[in-house]
Amino acid sequence: MLFNRPNDLQHIVRDDVGGELSRLGGLEGFARSSIATVLPLAVLDSLGSSQAVSNVYFVGACFALLFTLNVGRFERLLPRRWLLTLAMSGSVIGGLIAALSHGPLIAIAVALVTIEASTFTVLLALFIMDYIGRRELARNESRRLVYSGIGWIVGPALAYTLYSGVGRWAPFVVSMVAMTTALGYFWKLRLGPNPALATPKTPAPSPFRSIPRFFHQRYLRIAFAITLMRSIYWVSFFIYAPIYAIECGLPRKSVGFLVSVVAVLLLASPIIQRVAQRFSNRSMIVAGLILVGLSLASLAEIGEPETIGLAFWVLGTMGAVVLDVVGNLPFMRTVKPRERPEMTSVFSSARDASSLIAPGLGALVLWLGPFELYFLLLAGLSLAVAMLATKLPRRI
Repeated sequence: MLFNRPNDLQHIVRDDVGGELSRLGGLEGFARSSIATVLPLAVLDSLGSSQAVSNVYFVGACFALLFTLNVGRFERLLPRRWLLTLAMSGSVIGGLIAALSHGPLIAIAVALVTIEASTFTVLLALFIMDYIGRRELARNESRRLVYSGIGWIVGPALAYTLYSGVGRWAPFVVSMVAMTTALGYFWKLRLGPNPALATPKTPAPSPFRSIPRFFHQRYLRIAFAITLMRSIYWVSFFIYAPIYAIECGLPRKSVGFLVSVVAVLLLASPIIQRVAQRFSNRSMIVAGLILVGLSLASLAEIGEPETIGLAFWVLGTMGAVVLDVVGNLPFMRTVKPRERPEMTSVFSSARDASSLIAPGLGALVLWLGPFELYFLLLAGLSLAVAMLATKLPRRI
């Protein structure tokens, strides 16, 4: 017996090669970017210390990591569309709490927003792998990042302007409206899981069983290392690049605009994808990691923050954008279809792990010596992962 897919889904697969999925990701990305640069400020205003901010985000990342590792299990208990709906609704509730709360309750907002980001990342990846052919994955990733880039160009600068000019509640209202719009668009598409995967015959495995099985597979280990390094760089950029810019003498209001300007690089995704077709995805992954590593090594060499260092932040971001375009392909093209929910949960946990690793390493380095050691350590890690990536098949 053959299963019929919804008409909208047939349109996605046949004509638009994931365009609707990319637009969904763009709407969700705009909702998230609208509070990315101001939620830490709201936490600081509510709790009064940078240490409290670090603690809240650390706990939020722990909850997100736990949730991400169990997405495969949750999906066996609840249809994927409802799991995504709950996560996105939780983000709306988190935005409401952040807009109204001036006390400890804002920690709940951080946890809800963080869990939504992780859950959306996992489930969108599952939809893409279910409905986009292997040959179209690279093109789809490129298009997805263009839509995401548009959101991240507008969101941070708009959020900071509203936060400082209208009120702390304003960017959270914008995010709530955008997330609700994204949820409505999702239901308009009537997306559902692949019918062949909808009714599993075996019980959901423990995430602690999925982790050993994941890392037992060589190419999945390499794919995890690539996305972990990429995520660590982005976390470092969002935490330390604004501080670096301020210490260089740029005005505080430039922080949101710095993130928006860097996001313009995501619009180069189609060019990167065409270059990858010419030279192979493996070569582009290695090149992106080397560029990140050399940029971080240059920041370590500069030492104390200087204006020229901002150029190396941008250069490193160019390498990270290359990894955004092609860095997920090794996983998407090597994971076994029957293991996608569990393996995607483990793979996506790299994003949450980076939220713990980056600030943890930063705190450790500051305890041991000058902060330039942090850049040097990450540079070494990036170049080591580049060497590891050369072991991938050329036609990944």
